[in-house]
Amino acid sequence: MTSASDELAYLKSLVGQLTNKINELEAKQASKKPAPTPAQQLRTILVGPPGAGTCAQRARNARSLAL
Repeated sequence: MTSASDELAYLKSLVGQLTNKINELEAKQASKKPAPTPAQQLRTILVGPPGAGTCAQRARNARSLAL
């Protein structure tokens, strides 16, 4: 049979371990960069001869994607 002081010491050590784990997880979460939005990940190349409307398409795409 364990004594009350042994149980208390065990519980205190568990609380200490949990506190350390919480601090590690909070630090890890704080250091994460937010995920880029789909618009930030998008790379598009418009190809066409002069006068084909590539500039107009670029402007339209920028408005529709809120760039």
